[in-house]
Amino acid sequence: MNNQNSSVIKLKRALKNKNTVTVICVMLIVVILLVGYQTRINGATKPIAVCYAKEEIQPRQQITDDKIGTKQIASAAVENTVYRNCNEVRNQYANYNTIIPKGSMFYNGTVIPAADLPDAALRDIPNGYTLYSMQVDMNSTYMNSLLPDNYIDIYVLTKDPGGKAVVGKFLSNVKIRAVRDANGLNVFENSSERRIPSRLFIAVPDEQFLLLKRVETINQNGIGSRITLTPVPIAVITEGDSSLTPTVSSKYLEEYVTALSKEVPTEHEVEE
Repeated sequence: MNNQNSSVIKLKRALKNKNTVTVICVMLIVVILLVGYQTRINGATKPIAVCYAKEEIQPRQQITDDKIGTKQIASAAVENTVYRNCNEVRNQYANYNTIIPKGSMFYNGTVIPAADLPDAALRDIPNGYTLYSMQVDMNSTYMNSLLPDNYIDIYVLTKDPGGKAVVGKFLSNVKIRAVRDANGLNVFENSSERRIPSRLFIAVPDEQFLLLKRVETINQNGIGSRITLTPVPIAVITEGDSSLTPTVSSKYLEEYVTALSKEVPTEHEVEE
């Protein structure tokens, strides 16, 4: 009992010694650092599964299942921008300005859904509609303020046979599907390069497409006064609004354009 009390007394004396306490604290800190370091090393070297490209994938190319592989990589080598779940990239597309090299992991920004491709709007044309390319410039696009998915009305500016000005709304509620420059490049594809709008791509019902093409032909052949088509932005329209359907706004302008061109009979009419 006396020996036990003596040991306790010695321990208390040792703890009161500053040098002893310092040594103990240093040892504890070293142990904590070693344990923490080893934990971090184990975590950094622990392999995790990531997706990679089994072959080179070109811009706008779909990332199909046969192009995707899985491999184990040390977690320290995997950035936060890397896709780890193959389902996140499967059937998506390589970005329009990106080549994904063979063996490369898939990174945020290099993989986009089909809806984000610059030409996505040109692919999804409803039945009974035709894609039309409308000539524009910086001024007619309100200094490049007309964007894909915006809605516009199309106005006509011309002169009647008496020389009087004719101005009116020709088509209403037309959705812009793409804006291209003179080289066919998407105007809003690369923000670091200044591109001048040259064409608006719109999709309109077939009969309205024919009206627009008639205007082109009238201008090319010099029949009457030149007819200028001008886009005018309108308020945002919700998807549930029935006015999303493009419509002819003026019967007078429709008849005016039709009168300056010849109606082409259908095959059925020719046979009769």
